Amino acid sequence: MIFYDFLEKVYAESEEEKTPIMKAVADEDMGKLIRNSGYSQTTFSRITNIPLRTVQHWCAKENDNPNIRGERRKAPKYLIQMVGYILTVMEEEEK
Repeated sequence: MIFYDFLEKVYAESEEEKTPIMKAVADEDMGKLIRNSGYSQTTFSRITNIPLRTVQHWCAKENDNPNIRGERRKAPKYLIQMVGYILTVMEEEEK
């Protein structure tokens, strides 16, 4: 599956046909994506080379770990899409 095909499935398919990872990408929620990946935060951090503290912030609940302005850190949309694609490819390779 190429990246473009993945994004087409994420944004075009009905909800019933989407995997949990695709649903998290469509919702633009990195915390949900990490939880749906099946990996611990530490393992996810190692696989993606994203600092663990950043992963922890993304996975925090709305009022947990706010930054100085009281906002929850949010991953950029392009990063959520790329990580979702990588996790989907990894899942397909395991099958």
